[in-house]
Amino acid sequence: MTPSIQKSKAPKTLVLGGTLGRWNYKEKPELGMVCNGIESFVFEFEGDYCNWLKVTEEELSSYDIIFANLNNGKELLRHKELLLRRNFTAKWVVIIEGDGYDYLKSNDVIRYVLNNADLVIVINKHTESYFQAQTNKECRYIGIPYPMKGIQKFEVPFEERLEQILLCSDPLVRNTDYLAASNLGLPLFCFTKTFSRNIRGMKQNFVENRVLFDKYVLVKKIHYYYTSPSIAVEQNVDLTQIFRKIASKKYWINLDTRYTWGRYVLDAASLGIPIITTESTGHAETLFPLTTLKNGFDIDGAVKLGKKLITDAGFYLEVSNYAKEQIKQYGLDSIRSKILSLLSINYV
Repeated sequence: MTPSIQKSKAPKTLVLGGTLGRWNYKEKPELGMVCNGIESFVFEFEGDYCNWLKVTEEELSSYDIIFANLNNGKELLRHKELLLRRNFTAKWVVIIEGDGYDYLKSNDVIRYVLNNADLVIVINKHTESYFQAQTNKECRYIGIPYPMKGIQKFEVPFEERLEQILLCSDPLVRNTDYLAASNLGLPLFCFTKTFSRNIRGMKQNFVENRVLFDKYVLVKKIHYYYTSPSIAVEQNVDLTQIFRKIASKKYWINLDTRYTWGRYVLDAASLGIPIITTESTGHAETLFPLTTLKNGFDIDGAVKLGKKLITDAGFYLEVSNYAKEQIKQYGLDSIRSKILSLLSINYV
């Protein structure tokens, strides 16, 4: 049994990821209120973030906990490199981001990384036993700390919500949300990605859409392909503006087929908005057991649930209230306590 470590102050924490940059949680307070990516661990533990390639071995020795995000092959090799030369005493926590398909082939590097961690965190519960079977270290489905209190500030009272349906997926990426929602007789709304006018963005836009400067090309595409009914479309802006928009929609549909961390499900629960979704996210059946489908191709099931939510106010509120209560287990404080307990760190 690992001896418990007593800490009189918060453990000094570092998060390693693929995004460029180096920063401290105090530098981005607005992001901490809404983000639910790997950066959430920075805010959860009031720590630092650094890109994998920029961190030095000397820096690593100054931390108590290091969260190492594992999301692609380059990070995997860098991860092993740092562990091979490990001269620090910090608890090393591997975070398996993504659906797990990248790890289905046997790989000595993966096994080394998993077996030299102090804890392995998976973000989707469907992959927990798969990764546990590959390592003698503890592997747990914990997910990504969710900024529940920050998101709840955007909640719109039930009676003020608009009789509209939010399509959680851009219909140019996945059309299942639209196929279900188009049978419910209410106005539809979605976001699409923002056109980038830098060199890289324009090159990508030309390859994909054969235009260079039309920043509304994706909006026009959606209006062209989806006409019966049409969709009100806006381009992605900052997260604060997005939440102000989507919190006012009374119904959400997210027929996700990916086995990954489903943020929309958590957002809907925090805002008290029923969402028709799928088991693939890993937490939908916990938060929305009455509106969760087996798979993302069940259009008939989604339509049936949508009609019940629209016509039965009691059912709507039952789904909403249950989710708002259950979301607490995914909040920052709850997940922080789980991780510290698994690492045998007592923060007093």
